[in-house]
Amino acid sequence: MIVPYQYLLASALVATVVNGHGYMTKPNVKFTATAGDPTQYVATIQASASGFKGAFNGKPSDNVADFTKAFGASKYKSLKEYVEDKAKITVTGATLECGSCDPDQTPQPVPKTVEWSHSDSEGFTASHEGPCEVWCDGTRAFQDDNCPAHFTMIPAELPYEQSKCTGASRLTFYWMAMHSDTWQVYVNCAPLEGGQPNDYGSIVTCYPIIAVQSVNGCPINPFQSIDGCPINPFQSIDGCPINPVGNHRSYNGHKRCI
Repeated sequence: MIVPYQYLLASALVATVVNGHGYMTKPNVKFTATAGDPTQYVATIQASASGFKGAFNGKPSDNVADFTKAFGASKYKSLKEYVEDKAKITVTGATLECGSCDPDQTPQPVPKTVEWSHSDSEGFTASHEGPCEVWCDGTRAFQDDNCPAHFTMIPAELPYEQSKCTGASRLTFYWMAMHSDTWQVYVNCAPLEGGQPNDYGSIVTCYPIIAVQSVNGCPINPFQSIDGCPINPFQSIDGCPINPVGNHRSYNGHKRCI
């Protein structure tokens, strides 16, 4: 049997885009050199390993409805939490924190709306129904149980809570497409202008404290900071000198401290 060349070409084109169904266009994202198709999903969750009962092999809307009901009764509080627990990476170099996006790209302005596009003629792929979320650092700013069904504009515009992203260093988008029993996980991220660079592995919070000792009844302080946290901005307390870092001389004056 001779297969027409046009058929082979069409099949090849379908194969190259079968995994691709969009990326975040606002804020803009930059993909890593190893990303491959930037519109592709980066991880999957098999329905059989989802932790929920059901086949999830019906219509996309039915799959989403069954998932939404089961998810609401589960231990999970967000799609992000669920993805981080269950998803398996399918793209080399991708992560569940940023997908195939470059986390060190130029920071973007905080947008009025978050936008998702597949092409100039498509936002979300309509058949790929499923939940999505927007996060700014550790705060969820948007959630919907079925984004492709509810946000059909081109590009899809998600009315997230912009105020929750003020001062944040990163905006991250999560979407799980449930049109089959292999759920496709899409993750995109973009650094934000005005945010402080974060080491997501070790976040330190500083609280002002005063470490007081005393000599002859007068309080002194041998430190100005501990682990980069300011301790005591004052040079004296009630007229009694405080000992600054690098000068550990005792106070032997005649002031009376009460």
